[in-house]
Amino acid sequence: MGQNQVHDFNPGIGADGLFWTLPVPRNSIAIDLDAGTAAFQMTNLAMPDFHDIVNSLSPNPTSTPGFVSFDVRWHATSGLMTLRDASAGFTGEFRKSTATIWWSANEPAQQFQFESDPAATSTTVNTAVMGHERNGRFFPHHG
Repeated sequence: MGQNQVHDFNPGIGADGLFWTLPVPRNSIAIDLDAGTAAFQMTNLAMPDFHDIVNSLSPNPTSTPGFVSFDVRWHATSGLMTLRDASAGFTGEFRKSTATIWWSANEPAQQFQFESDPAATSTTVNTAVMGHERNGRFFPHHG
């Protein structure tokens, strides 16, 4: 694994073990579940390049500063589905969707740049899903 991989842009692993996760500005996300649309956009987000998955997951990974930009769009293909599993502490409302994405990355130190094909050329494999969920301490245990 990772033998031919030369770039691995991800937020890394926190001291608490939470991995590949970071807070994003509220204005980078838009969802209108009733209208069946959602979007997630970021421009020039600072993102380290760990070069390959093996290094990325190692106890002492090395990285090079980089930046990513992306624009993901969802469009509903179904009506609203409500799921609730009280034993797992999970509830949500979801709509099956199609999704498109445009993505780019750059790493100034190595003069590396990548840009995907336009979002319009994206295809959804199987299905995508958009929705709202509550779990953990945000899960309403009663009602």
